Amino acid sequence: MVKWNIDGGEFKTGLYPDTPNELKVNMKSQSGAYWNGIDFIGCDLVNVSNTNFENVKLSGPEIENPSALQFVDCYDMIVSGCKFNFSNLDSISCINLNYIETEDEIDVSSNILYNEFNTGNNQFSTIICAGFAESVIPIMINGNDFNSTKGNIAIFLCNVSAGVIKNNDISNYSTGINVMSSTSYVDLYNNDIDGDSSISGAGIYNGTINLGPQGEVRTGGFNEISSRSECQ
Repeated sequence: MVKWNIDGGEFKTGLYPDTPNELKVNMKSQSGAYWNGIDFIGCDLVNVSNTNFENVKLSGPEIENPSALQFVDCYDMIVSGCKFNFSNLDSISCINLNYIETEDEIDVSSNILYNEFNTGNNQFSTIICAGFAESVIPIMINGNDFNSTKGNIAIFLCNVSAGVIKNNDISNYSTGINVMSSTSYVDLYNNDIDGDSSISGAGIYNGTINLGPQGEVRTGGFNEISSRSECQ
């Protein structure tokens, strides 16, 4: 199966989301086949916009973090206006960001904006962002739709110092948002999280989620978390 490996430099695909649908980029394999997604390593700039992803399926013992888009030490990245159609797959993440060698003096900009994630009974998190270096990572996740038939976790964050999760719709995941590590701090604002009777809106493990104002500015709150269950 085909896999793209982008090592260093800049990568851009698609147009800004306000452009007409007929100008979308479609990344998928031929009918009945699969491809292995894209790995970005040490890129200076990655802009993936207005692109549809389908038929990504990774296999083999060497695959530890199967992802449609994998980023390693990419300090300026944006994924916007894209659609991930993986409702028939159960073993892949849509976006996986790892920061391993981040230096304090490097500014990091990670933005995931206005995308649609359609996943099935997925055992992996839809979005993963983890920092493994001494410095912690900022990320903006804004205006996305997460749709699952019975997914595991929509958003998983670890060592994210300035996370902003706002204006997202998250449906039918066992956990909407999972925040880990004592250094993680996330503003949670105006999100709608719903699912069946087993749903957990947010899992917090030594991290901090802000649900209120910061001074005169409201950066957290106005979230709606609900579950659906049948009476016995």
